[in-house]
Amino acid sequence: IVLHLQYNQLSGPLPSTIWDLESLQYIILNDNQFTGAINLTTSWNSPLIELTMFFNYFTGPYPNSIAVYDSLTEALLSQNLLTSSISSSLFNLSNLEFFAVDENYITSTFPSILCTLHNITSIDLSDNFFTGEICFNNGNSSISVLDDIIHTYLYGLNFQEVYLNNNSFSGTISPNICQ
Repeated sequence: IVLHLQYNQLSGPLPSTIWDLESLQYIILNDNQFTGAINLTTSWNSPLIELTMFFNYFTGPYPNSIAVYDSLTEALLSQNLLTSSISSSLFNLSNLEFFAVDENYITSTFPSILCTLHNITSIDLSDNFFTGEICFNNGNSSISVLDDIIHTYLYGLNFQEVYLNNNSFSGTISPNICQ
């Protein structure tokens, strides 16, 4: 099932029964006036491929339950009123290519789990309240995520776009970033 409802004047909360559609593959709801929390619930393995819900008025915490949709390639939740943080449950989204939560109210440190998703090509975390260094710990030492992104790109993996602007990140940029 493909559900395209973008560019309308639809409003109110999204009915939770929408997630009961067992063969739902694409849900495109951008540019409406939906409100309320995004309550992703399912008791079965959904074939959801694309979740596009940007430019609405969704509120509440970022829906970390998104990780149950392991076939998801696009999660575009930009330009809403989402809060909270992004959990490591994103690790389950091994097919994820595009991830955007820009222009929300997310407060968190850099979700370094994004750097472990080998198919990801575009990350947009801009215009939120992310803090701390843009790095992650690999067990023995701290590695700059910027280094990892640049090295990943240079060695032929998928990163093409990384937007981290307008947050409160701190720290330094490693002199090894382009080596």
